[in-house]
Amino acid sequence: MGLSDWDMLAFGTDGKPSNGVIEGFVEGASCEIYKNWLYVHDGAMWVDNRSYLEPTIAEIHQGVLALSDFSIVAVRGPQAAIFVVVTSTRFHKPIEGEPYRPPDVRRMAGIGCSGCIDKYEKVMEEEGLDPAEWEPSGLGSTCGTDGIKTLDFFFVEKSSNGAVEKKYTRPCIPGYDTEWVGVLPTTYQAFLEWLRSEDHDQYDETFRAWVDKIASAEPLRFNQGDAFFSTRAGLGLSATSPGEADVPLVAHLLSGMAPQPEGSEEE
Repeated sequence: MGLSDWDMLAFGTDGKPSNGVIEGFVEGASCEIYKNWLYVHDGAMWVDNRSYLEPTIAEIHQGVLALSDFSIVAVRGPQAAIFVVVTSTRFHKPIEGEPYRPPDVRRMAGIGCSGCIDKYEKVMEEEGLDPAEWEPSGLGSTCGTDGIKTLDFFFVEKSSNGAVEKKYTRPCIPGYDTEWVGVLPTTYQAFLEWLRSEDHDQYDETFRAWVDKIASAEPLRFNQGDAFFSTRAGLGLSATSPGEADVPLVAHLLSGMAPQPEGSEEE
């Protein structure tokens, strides 16, 4: 399943790890991190015969905007990630003779990113490709009649606008095969640095205090595909620190279905 290629790390209003979902103060309004973008849901704003299924009204990849019940700030990060802060605010009508009531605020911040690393850099170094002149353009695989799988790494020359391409084939073995890593510690640190920057329209004393809570909490990442299975099948969800990601459940299932080399014994 496609969701099993994606990882998530998020925090809620209390500054503790969350599932990457925020409910607005307006009934039926919510936002959720999905793969490496943000969905905005609002049944009252949904219109038939448009791009999204009810109640989704928007898909955000980056930008600063106010939509439905939310203020949204989103940027791109390492690992093809989205870094996002979403805020929902409910203001109270002033009542004469009564003290000022500060608004109620709900917040969510998080990362949705690719959890897989392809070994482009390793192949480029082996083949002597200068990163200033060449860039990855794709990864393919071939399975021969002998059942042996190989990987094809494609690169394009930057100055040729994609017209000049090179392909290098490697065995599908550890060292070249795509590696599951989840949210990396370096990506999480980049996320924290972004939260501490002044790129947020709610950057005030309360926001800084919230970011301090996040920075002092134990970050927990999880595979989005595993979360899908856990909510529908009652399975336990593995949530670990960045850099300590377990292989997704689907990868375990696929490895169990893969043909065994001749002469091997199943455990």
